[in-house]
Amino acid sequence: MHEVIEHMKRTGEYGEFFPSSLSPFGYHETAANDYFPLSQRTATQRGFSWSEFKSPVADASAPVNGTEVNDSIREVTDGILETPILCEQSGRPFRITVHELSLYRRMEIPLPILHPDIRFAQRMLARSPRKLLDARCAKCAEKIRTTSAPERNKTVYCEQCYQKYLH
Repeated sequence: MHEVIEHMKRTGEYGEFFPSSLSPFGYHETAANDYFPLSQRTATQRGFSWSEFKSPVADASAPVNGTEVNDSIREVTDGILETPILCEQSGRPFRITVHELSLYRRMEIPLPILHPDIRFAQRMLARSPRKLLDARCAKCAEKIRTTSAPERNKTVYCEQCYQKYLH
């Protein structure tokens, strides 16, 4: 193992990301594209691969509209596994998997009525921006850097005040 690390240090590979050529995914299929979107042309010019794979579309025969999905998970039968749901927002059909249904039942939460891609996009919008902003600790007013924008009205502490708050 030591020889491998020494070799990688000599070649400049140690501590670097794996080369994109080793990725089994196209650039547009990775989290990198969520934060740094690139067109197919730009991505391939930069040496990233691009996949032509298209996700299969759920069979939309006999679909149920999201408004028709029962709000009470206790009343949802296993038949939902065979029934495509039409997304309330995009109109795209999607299916619930066995594992999803099991999770929803265990957590006692209703079935989703939005396509997984729409839900993912909403989660991305809810995240803090990927930049540090200047702020002041809400307790001691020390200067700090945070990803929480002022308009989010979040209480932000410096590390010392946060640790005191926890203990």
